[in-house]
Amino acid sequence: MRIPYLNEWGHPVKGGISVGFATCLRDALSRQSTARKWTGSMLVLGLFLVLCSVFAGLPIARCLAYEGIPGDAVVLELTLESEKTHKYQVLISETVYRDGERTTNLYREDFRIKETAVPGDKILRTVVCVGTVTPVGDQILKLEPSGYYTTVDKSGRIVEVRELKPWDGRRFETIWLSQVLLPDYPVRPGDAWTVNDTFFSMTTSEKTYEKRAYRYLGTEDLGSVTAYKIGYEIVGKSQDEPEDYTYVSTGTFYLASGGIVKLEASEMVTFGGGSGDSKIITMIQINAVQ
Repeated sequence: MRIPYLNEWGHPVKGGISVGFATCLRDALSRQSTARKWTGSMLVLGLFLVLCSVFAGLPIARCLAYEGIPGDAVVLELTLESEKTHKYQVLISETVYRDGERTTNLYREDFRIKETAVPGDKILRTVVCVGTVTPVGDQILKLEPSGYYTTVDKSGRIVEVRELKPWDGRRFETIWLSQVLLPDYPVRPGDAWTVNDTFFSMTTSEKTYEKRAYRYLGTEDLGSVTAYKIGYEIVGKSQDEPEDYTYVSTGTFYLASGGIVKLEASEMVTFGGGSGDSKIITMIQINAVQ
């Protein structure tokens, strides 16, 4: 059955419904569908904006929104575990320039560091070191075993030292294992942070003022683990009676499973203030032993 179509004078038109009327009907239905879709989209958008407003203040939201790129920001910190022991093999080349002469000593040291969690989110480290020194052109000599205690927080800062004694006038090795100072916020590859403060740095257990600069360099596959790579430069100045000295230490730490697994570093200590300054240049290679 056809639906009669009336012209503008009210008279029926043969053929029933016209093409023009069908087109108008189809367009009307299409507009209604579009309106429903638009209304639904606005409701979804409104709900999204409300949720953004609610969650904007939460830590997880701030983390995901960090520079607008989720997923590649990491929090670097030491793991505070009780009764955990680390073993390190330390290789050191130490060259001394003094009074126009040059001498080089090669050290091979084995460190055993037992960690115990203590109140206040800190780690007590019991350090025992044995090893040898070989003056270039001379015989191998055993080092006197050394032992001492340090307390560090999860950023790596040494907050206390005990029973630390001078050893051949050298700076104590834990400073190399604790040079890292980690930020308390997420970082991405290329992010840098600086700290200017006093730190335990000498065998006398005294603090010295240092300027420290760090940069998170990303990750690196070390074979058995994938480690976070952190570069640093430290500049300090102090006094070792009767001489003043300055030092510059640069290197790279590798952090995995909440602990240091590798360190490559160099250090130059310069004594005095004249053109004939004496200096010590040290190259350090430290690897965790499984």
